[in-house]
Amino acid sequence: MDRIATIEQRAQAVLGCQVPETLHPLSASALDAFLRDELPVAAFARLFPMANSSYISVTDCILAFIEITKPALAAL
Repeated sequence: MDRIATIEQRAQAVLGCQVPETLHPLSASALDAFLRDELPVAAFARLFPMANSSYISVTDCILAFIEITKPALAAL
């Protein structure tokens, strides 16, 4: 698993990024796996907004919060 961000850093990102209280089940599952460090960053970036494109800004916020840029994702 990628160790770019700790589980604690990921959880803090979620708290700071206005994640909707009710998520599509696919997005909720991706977020849960990401927070448990069971889903790589690149997979999270693809899966989380897949069911609802309005989640793209939330995804970008979470990744920015843990200082991951989209060019860095391409290298993963």
